[in-house]
Amino acid sequence: MLFKLKQWIVNTNENTLHDSQNSNTHQLEPQTMAVLKLLLENAEEIVLRESFFEQVWGKKVVLDENLSRCISQLRKAFGDNARSPVFIKTVHKTGYKFLITPSPLVPGIKPQNKAEAEPIPVSDSQHLPSKYGSSAFTSFVFVFIIVCVFLFGFFESNIKVDNESSTSGYLDGVESARIRQLLLDSQNNEIFITLASPLDGNQQFEVSLKGIETGTENSATTFVIQDHNQQTLWELSRRLNTSEERMSGVNDVMLILNAIAMSYQHSAPGSTSLASFKKYQQAMYRLDKRGADNLKIAITLFDEVLNDSPDFVEATIYKAVAIRTLNYYQLDLENRDQRMLQYDLLLKQALALDPEHPVVRALTANFDIKRKNWIEYESTLVAAVEGAPDCAVCVRFLADFYVNIGLFQRAAQAIESHINNFPLSRQMHTLLGEIYTRQGNLLGAKRQAGILKALGSEEASDLLALNFNIYSQQGDVDKVTALLNRFLELYPNFDSLKVVHDALLAQDLEAATAAVEKLPRLHFNFALSVGKVDVVFQRLVDNVSSGNLRDLGLMHGWLNEPTELNRYYAVQLVALKNHPDMPKFLDRIGLIDYWITTERWPDYCVDNQYINLRADFCELSFLAENLAKTKS
Repeated sequence: MLFKLKQWIVNTNENTLHDSQNSNTHQLEPQTMAVLKLLLENAEEIVLRESFFEQVWGKKVVLDENLSRCISQLRKAFGDNARSPVFIKTVHKTGYKFLITPSPLVPGIKPQNKAEAEPIPVSDSQHLPSKYGSSAFTSFVFVFIIVCVFLFGFFESNIKVDNESSTSGYLDGVESARIRQLLLDSQNNEIFITLASPLDGNQQFEVSLKGIETGTENSATTFVIQDHNQQTLWELSRRLNTSEERMSGVNDVMLILNAIAMSYQHSAPGSTSLASFKKYQQAMYRLDKRGADNLKIAITLFDEVLNDSPDFVEATIYKAVAIRTLNYYQLDLENRDQRMLQYDLLLKQALALDPEHPVVRALTANFDIKRKNWIEYESTLVAAVEGAPDCAVCVRFLADFYVNIGLFQRAAQAIESHINNFPLSRQMHTLLGEIYTRQGNLLGAKRQAGILKALGSEEASDLLALNFNIYSQQGDVDKVTALLNRFLELYPNFDSLKVVHDALLAQDLEAATAAVEKLPRLHFNFALSVGKVDVVFQRLVDNVSSGNLRDLGLMHGWLNEPTELNRYYAVQLVALKNHPDMPKFLDRIGLIDYWITTERWPDYCVDNQYINLRADFCELSFLAENLAKTKS
């Protein structure tokens, strides 16, 4: 359709906005044109923000920032001003109004100079609507994997099933049903399922099931996903001796297949060869799996990539991250110092290669407690995520920042909107699961725990810890006790924590307090549970004053109603937030100014589901009175 707005001609079919006075044509993104079309169809009426989300993005989940970005692009194209608008007026906290009624034009009139217009990348990131205000949180488009699934028979059978290509970014019902049935029915131990990808003409992901000790009680099947260069992308072992075990294993395979099918694919940057880029992807897989052996393999692969492409900034940075992470697994002091030196040198090298690179900016960004640069630090991280949506470190840093200032919903959104960029990342699914438990979203946390189980061992430390937190918030004593016992079997160095846990469960505060005091270091949550509010508050002040923000996140806590397992913690958490010196402390570090300026307060301050966990400093009147007394 064609519309005329003063000197402007809008072509909704070709997504163009043509200025008839100077013959300039703006090529709009499809979403931006859809926003404009909705405004034109409801000219001189308020269009609610919810209407945009429903009619422009449909079932996709998006952030407010996506809509704000479309409005900003339209204003820029029209030369409009938000403060004194001619075309688009903002209706505060409600929506937008288009101020001019358009005139329909006869079809066939086409704007000029369309070929000269430069297309703008489409933003297709999946975000959740945010009620906390707007920031410049956007992302760039990536191409979904076009999934072509071929099922190969077992051994000599050589059965081949060709399914139609799926362009929707996931395995459709027919594909899923065929793969699932083939896996369930087979009594063999080897099957190959190939997922084609447009990354290059030949690349395929190969899924194989290889039997180990077949026919014995300990027989297991190893599931492996490799690319066509036989580089492992994912693997785990499952026992498939019973129908229940086979069903569970098949469910895990299907979950991972869908995760790969839904993931975005990225092309090799700059002059990096495709072979080197695949080594880089394999190195990233090893880095995410952690453990000394995997980290050493990752470092070797990063070295090979950098030998081929010395200006590959991401490889330089993630090699540095792998070297630093290795220190957590190998504690020898001499090599530890050497690794930290290597880490610093690699960061300096990355900074020299491209100081404005988003990943470089994220890793070198500094929060300065003296400058109270909350907004500046947030903006740097947001820009890094916008510039590199597939940068796991950038997204993790941004999510951590939001957790530390109490914006759990915003932290979850930061990960949710980018999780398809790294669907097999244990770190990202673990972090999202932990944020969900902090929100009290235990169904979401269990979903992430299910993904972690599918990604590897049921006894991996990250999965055990996540399940422990989930069942603690649910108050499931038996499951928590079983998980804790299993965790201590695998990691006996933490046995002193069980003493505290058992005493709290028995409601023996005296024994719990004595056990807490014997711990080698002050444990934030356990010390809080036994009533050491002043001690915990002092630790919070000391750590945050030195630039370590993690304790702020612990101060915001886990937003769940008290259960048999956390009754003391929940009560003392509110007591900590209501510590008489807390308002003065939050004001001194500039956090209250940040909350007021951005109009984004901790979730428990604004969401009524957390009303029983609300702190006194959530009320502006209380803050004003309290801070006035302090200053006087």
